Amino acid sequence: MRYIFILLAFLLIGCATNEVEDQTDAQVISEYSELTCPKCGHVQTEKLPTETCMIGYTCSECNETFHPKEGDCCVFCSYGDHKCPSMQ
Repeated sequence: MRYIFILLAFLLIGCATNEVEDQTDAQVISEYSELTCPKCGHVQTEKLPTETCMIGYTCSECNETFHPKEGDCCVFCSYGDHKCPSMQ
């Protein structure tokens, strides 16, 4: 009977450790984001700026310059698959 309690204690400790590891993984900030042009749909991978927000971006495919949607701080927050570091 004592061995069952010891086994259960080890299992519970293991589960708690996994939860902590999962939470730390969720806090990783992305360095790159894929921007999708709202005009032509072209996808371009760009390095996320760390110092400022990018409020304008010119598509390398159609040369359209686009800006953030209303309420977003930058083009990555509006058209990227990862938001800018300040919003992650």
